[in-house]
Amino acid sequence: MRAKRKTPTPKDDLSWNEVGEMAYGYLRIPFALIFVELIYWWATDTTNSFEPYQAGVAVLWESIGNLIWPNSFDLVWHDTSALTQINMHNKLFPGGEVSVFVSDECVGMHEIVFLGVLMMLTPGVSNKIRIRSIAGMVIIVQALNFIRLMVLYPLAVSGCEGDMANMKGCEAPMHEFHEFILSSGFLAVLVFIWLGWYYVLMRKGLVDRSKQPSLADLEQFKHLRLREKLLNR
Repeated sequence: MRAKRKTPTPKDDLSWNEVGEMAYGYLRIPFALIFVELIYWWATDTTNSFEPYQAGVAVLWESIGNLIWPNSFDLVWHDTSALTQINMHNKLFPGGEVSVFVSDECVGMHEIVFLGVLMMLTPGVSNKIRIRSIAGMVIIVQALNFIRLMVLYPLAVSGCEGDMANMKGCEAPMHEFHEFILSSGFLAVLVFIWLGWYYVLMRKGLVDRSKQPSLADLEQFKHLRLREKLLNR
């Protein structure tokens, strides 16, 4: 009788350890983003989470707006007792005025946190480059966010021109644009910025491809200890 031969194991099979490494590499960023999102929403639950900065953005918006469109902007106290409400004036607006509020979601902090997490978790990039990139990213995001605020007035005016003049709700294009940017538009811009940033680093040879995320990275958390005693000085 012939001896039964053992069926060879295909060489392209993945071990559970390899599957775990792949899952960790692909899923760590979305899970980290979800976790950071939860922390962010919890930490900014109040309407005026960044009130001093919100007020600063409102003051700058009013000042530059009046330079471009004289006597078209007023800064007043919002009903949340914060100096963050902008009243935009134009004879085409219903009642001659449209009011907007600089909320905590209007100052770009959420976008900075989102893109910052993406940059910090991108493998193969040195911490020095990450920090410098995040600093530059903050400036870019804030500039784009302020441009978004500045275009609200001409959008409202354009919506109230022609047949829509003096009609209630003619400033709807302004609100629709604002909601679109907050809900999904800015997210697409942030992903584009991150992809462009990574592409530039790759072209310049600043990404170490040998450094890939590994489950072994989690071992470092075992070395974290709570200090039982304070050092005496």
